[in-house]
Order: sequence, then C-alpha cells, then structure tokens
Amino acid sequence: MGLKFLAAAVGIIILLIIAVAFFMLNPVLPTTSAQKAGKPANTAVAAKNTVSAANVIKDPLVYDGLTVEIESQIVNWITKRSFFVTTGGGSGGLLGGGGGGTLLVISATQFTLPQDAPKNGIGLGETVNVRMKGKVRIMDRTQLGQVLGVDLDGEDIKLDDNNIVTWRKGSVLILETVTKI
Repeated sequence: MGLKFLAAAVGIIILLIIAVAFFMLNPVLPTTSAQKAGKPANTAVAAKNTVSAANVIKDPLVYDGLTVEIESQIVNWITKRSFFVTTGGGSGGLLGGGGGGTLLVISATQFTLPQDAPKNGIGLGETVNVRMKGKVRIMDRTQLGQVLGVDLDGEDIKLDDNNIVTWRKGSVLILETVTKI
C-alpha cells in the first residue's frame, strides 16, 4: 500500500510541475493579435464595431470630430443630401439638437431616385436600414443652414414635414459612405 501511495504522489507531483511549466510558457491571459505580432499592447487595432446613433446624440462632446460607423434606419428625408435616422428614442442630446430621437445625416453629394441608385446604395425617399460611416460634428443653426445650403428660416423649408426648422444645436453625421443592410 505504501509503494502505491508513493507512486501516485510522485505522479501527481510530476503532473503539477508540467502544468506549472505549461502555464508559465503560455499565460492564461488572452493576447491580442498585436501582441502576437510583437507590437506593444497599447497599439491601436482597427475594429469594425458600430456606434449607436443614440450615443452620438446623448454624448455629443464624446463623439465630436470622430469618424464612426452607425447602423440605423432612415426615418425622414430633409433635402436631396440629408436625412434623419432613428436613435431608438431620446431627446436630442445635451445640446438640444432638433432631431429628438433622430440623428441628422448630411452627404456631400445628392442622392438619386431609387431606380437610379447604385447597387446597395440608397435612393431619395427610401426609409431603409443603412450602415453609414462618417464624421460627427456639433453644429448650431447657422452652421447647419450653411452646410445644407438651405435657409432654415425661409418659407420653403417650412413646407416639408420635418422638424429641422426647430434645430438649435446638436450632433450631425457628415457622411462618407452609406449602404443598405
């Protein structure tokens, strides 16, 4: 009985030594691909994560000046270059943007009619789910009117069913790319 016990104890000790050596050579903590490539851990690694439109509206100072990707649904068109996307609720953010639960998106170029839109592109008037990439900016009423090329106090904009005429200040997304999802 003593010999069996001694053999079992030696076997367990050998297994423990092997396990300790294994864990010392391969740390339990996960490593990033940057660390595996020999880069420092604090090196930025590009991610394909999206930001919620609600967060852009709620925290305008956090996202101002950053390029972000957002998935949302177009809910209303303002001009041939701009539309609102839903944030899933909200109040227009800290700075009181006119959107109230929506994020204003502005493109540098005009959109075409749906039948003329590129594959996976959006057409004027479509209310579809989209994936967008662009730069967040905080704009007041004067800046917004200049970027849109629209007199926000004019009679023409009041003909539309949108609430852009009540805009004071808030976040907008200056569009770089957009695709249907």
